[in-house]
Amino acid sequence: MDSPAAVRIVVDVTGGAIHAVYADQPVEIVFVSHDGDDIDDEQATANFRSIQGEQVALWMDGSDSDNGADSEVVTHYFDQYAKS
Repeated sequence: MDSPAAVRIVVDVTGGAIHAVYADQPVEIVFVSHDGDDIDDEQATANFRSIQGEQVALWMDGSDSDNGADSEVVTHYFDQYAKS
């Protein structure tokens, strides 16, 4: 049996902040942070926990790639990386 093709995802992280997520097919991503600075009042109220029971901050993002623009961005950056 053939392994499924890897989902290709490009995450724009500039200055330590996530600005965009691009994928060549629909994806949902949950980002987790253990940094206390990320656990603001809203995050604390949600009371998200790690597997070990520690409080964490969670954000969900993703890409629906409906308009094809995401695939173009993903292809561009994967091609750029392949040059290295």
